[in-house]
Amino acid sequence: MTYENIWQGKGIYIRLDGEFTAQDAIASNMEIYNDARFQACQYQLVDALGVDSGQLSLDALVEAMEAVAGMDHVAASYRQDMQVAFVTNHPAIREIFSQYTNTPISPGWVTKIFDSLEDARDWLGIEA
Repeated sequence: MTYENIWQGKGIYIRLDGEFTAQDAIASNMEIYNDARFQACQYQLVDALGVDSGQLSLDALVEAMEAVAGMDHVAASYRQDMQVAFVTNHPAIREIFSQYTNTPISPGWVTKIFDSLEDARDWLGIEA
């Protein structure tokens, strides 16, 4: 998988492309949390529409989301007010994102899963 973290105003747009790996998910998170802008970050928009479902390893996706949830749990201790919008049209990825919000290490952030970027942006109150 390739990823791109794009800071936008008071939040970040995270675009995921290609094959999803735990290493890339962790690298993306570390990049975000090591950026000074994270202190004022109010939302994360995670766009997984570009993930290649033909190359998708569900085990790798589960591993990645568990790692990300653990990191987010720590981040939530000092950045408590966060909205996280996940965007996917792949049923397996949707299920993994759903598990993220229900795992014991999941942060208390407000999360929601969408089928389109437009709906996610509406929920976050941001423009394209």
